[in-house]
Amino acid sequence: MSKVSEPSRGQPLDVAFIYRIVSSLNLLWDKVNSSIGAYASLWTIDGEKTARAAETKIVTGQIPLSTQTISSNDFFETFSYDFPTQFAFPPVVTATPIASEATDAAKNATVVITSVSTSRMVGFVKFEIKGTVSMAVNIIAVGVPT
Repeated sequence: MSKVSEPSRGQPLDVAFIYRIVSSLNLLWDKVNSSIGAYASLWTIDGEKTARAAETKIVTGQIPLSTQTISSNDFFETFSYDFPTQFAFPPVVTATPIASEATDAAKNATVVITSVSTSRMVGFVKFEIKGTVSMAVNIIAVGVPT
């Protein structure tokens, strides 16, 4: 957006100058309105929730899991994550495994989220192959804060 030049003192205001002022104001309004008026639809277990995009909150976190030797197939390790601030309704959450070392046991790990509330999420990691693992779970939660 270009800057509108100021008229000289005593200069008559002509139609072209007023048009530039109005065009600049309209362009500014479009930019401001699109950023504050945008809405996000969040699908949760409770159904669709709509909120202004500027009001949504993203929480990220990492849950370190203990380094251990998996001695049996189908071994499970549970984890939980408490959100730093409470959400107005259960947020949309994703959880991904992050392996410090790419062992066979780590490569075949699966993360499952078992419950999500306004203040906490709970899940487990399932290891399908025996071996040593050193990993963490990354969490991303998107929702509307209280």
